Amino acid sequence: MSVLRDERLAELNELLVRCNEASLHYRDAAEWTQDTALATLLGDLAEQRQASGRELSAHIRALGDLPDALDEDRESFSRLAALVKRSFSENAHTLSETLKREVSVLERGIAEQADRTLSTAISGPVRTCVQRLRDSARATVQQMEH
Repeated sequence: MSVLRDERLAELNELLVRCNEASLHYRDAAEWTQDTALATLLGDLAEQRQASGRELSAHIRALGDLPDALDEDRESFSRLAALVKRSFSENAHTLSETLKREVSVLERGIAEQADRTLSTAISGPVRTCVQRLRDSARATVQQMEH
């Protein structure tokens, strides 16, 4: 492992962290909604982002670096803030709409980070993995906004 990360590894690691954060957020959110279809979707998204994270971790290791871990303090605070925000939702419909907006924001962030990652010198299976993740995130944003 090199002491200094090159741009592609830094961007891949940021994408990994975003996937891991989204996965945790989606799992928590699935427990809060009374909308069973949305809960199922959130559970599926959590699994997809967790799988993407595992795949990105493997690619990062293969490129000679160690994958970043979640900042547990930051993530705990973020999860607590989301919990408080949801607890003030007036009704189930409002909560579902709030969750959909949160998913859109997280997935848009993943897609944008994937684009930044794709602008670096990655190729082969790593590039394919990032492109697939970007396309999935974009499709999820469209699904949430319609």
